[in-house]
Amino acid sequence: MKLLAPCADPAEVEPLLRAGADALYCGLFDGAWLRRWGPAAWPNRRGPGPANLPGEAALDAVVEAAHQGGATVQLTLNAPLLSPDQEEATLATADDALDRGVDALVVAAPHLLAELRRRHPRATLVASSLCSARTPPAVRLLAELGADRVIAPRQLTLDEIGELCGAAAGVGLEAFVLNDACAFDEGGCATAHQLPGHDGPYCLASFDPQAGAGDPAIAAHRAWLDALGRRGYTPSAGLPLGPCGLCALPELAAAGVEAVKVVGREAHPYRKVRSVQMVRHVLDALRDEGPDAARTRSRALREDPAGCRGGLDCYYPEVRPTDG
Repeated sequence: MKLLAPCADPAEVEPLLRAGADALYCGLFDGAWLRRWGPAAWPNRRGPGPANLPGEAALDAVVEAAHQGGATVQLTLNAPLLSPDQEEATLATADDALDRGVDALVVAAPHLLAELRRRHPRATLVASSLCSARTPPAVRLLAELGADRVIAPRQLTLDEIGELCGAAAGVGLEAFVLNDACAFDEGGCATAHQLPGHDGPYCLASFDPQAGAGDPAIAAHRAWLDALGRRGYTPSAGLPLGPCGLCALPELAAAGVEAVKVVGREAHPYRKVRSVQMVRHVLDALRDEGPDAARTRSRALREDPAGCRGGLDCYYPEVRPTDG
């Protein structure tokens, strides 16, 4: 399996590759977009600031450094909702990025995926997790629209991911393995991760005790936040940075997943590097010593037996340990 790492600065490329990344993914939020639509309209799933490259010169530098190190680069164009003018700007960005040597494009809107396939028959196109490909027919539809790879939504089980891997010949699957998770379905998310001036995403904001009274979804989400809070996970402490799927790497590899992703383009470079090192450490054990050694390494890295047993931080809790 390939290991995909987030990148938001050309200076991060060499440390991430040295840590074990096989490929990088990045976003672009340039001055032209910012001047035209402001900081609240995003071209991808992150806003202006540390999560995105600021312009084409930085993108060129990332591509050059990555290619020199033998890695590939994906550009995220995965805003779920765009105006017609923004769609045209996104298509122009995609055209330019491919000309600049970007290896793949991550797209959330199915009709943009189809248009990019029409424009660029030989480009590598990746359907974002926001496409909510939860079933084999959904994967096959995205393949018909032009996707070469599909990113599995965070909410899928390992069995469901295995079904998707066999859904369409020639379509690769990517899955998340470390950091940012969410209690809600990605394709159904109608908000943003974080807007300027707000302390965290809307869905992690403190609830009015009377808000949503009687709504089971609100009650479930409040219980999830409360449970994390009891273990010291709060928005100010980094929630939702932390969820982990390291124990499941043997199952993901056996299912046929082509690449696993470390999440967090906005994270501090040190966190990105250490996250990549963690995943690489377990992948090396899986390659060299087998599944049991990989699980042993993953649990030792977490240093949180109680958390692992509880499954609260797990992407794939079905493989969490049930003993000491």
